[in-house]
Amino acid sequence: VLYMSKLTRWTIGCVIPLCFAIASAVHAGPSLSQVTSSLKTYRDVDGQIYFALNLRPQTEVPVTKTDRDILVLVDTSASQTGRFRTDSLEAATAVAKSLVDGERIHLAAIDLTVVPLTDGFVPAQDAQIQSALKALHRRTPLGATDLVSGLNHALQLFEDNDRVRSIIYIGDGMSRANLISQEELVPLVEQITDQKV
Repeated sequence: VLYMSKLTRWTIGCVIPLCFAIASAVHAGPSLSQVTSSLKTYRDVDGQIYFALNLRPQTEVPVTKTDRDILVLVDTSASQTGRFRTDSLEAATAVAKSLVDGERIHLAAIDLTVVPLTDGFVPAQDAQIQSALKALHRRTPLGATDLVSGLNHALQLFEDNDRVRSIIYIGDGMSRANLISQEELVPLVEQITDQKV
């Protein structure tokens, strides 16, 4: 889990419950031995401090499967303009280009709802990927983001199979259309954990 934001009282108040929720969910898993973390900070020319918090669970048995389904959610809300948008589009393109044999990708935009840009999960060489990236470039950043309903919907996009399942979210992590409370976050993280995503 990577969380990036301005270092403000609001983000401190949200990140701490997020960390506890993730810790609670991953500690419920039988294969968890520990969680490692790293924190990076950056001060811009105006004195504003930004940070990136990375939490990574360490499992006892490493994943050896190569068959993987990757859902890439790209935030296309109104806040994703300028450099944010450029970086998001570059990140989505980099993920698509990094696919290897056995991996499939489902590219989707997320703001108030999740908008699929590919027809389900497609393999690395599928022509739909380039079409989806072009559609993402054409999409106008509008509205706000509802991460809670977006992640709940995202979980339904995975097929019921034995493939490794991953969600990559590209955006600023703000859920202005539905501010995430700890009461909502804990069961959501537990559901993601239960589905082995």
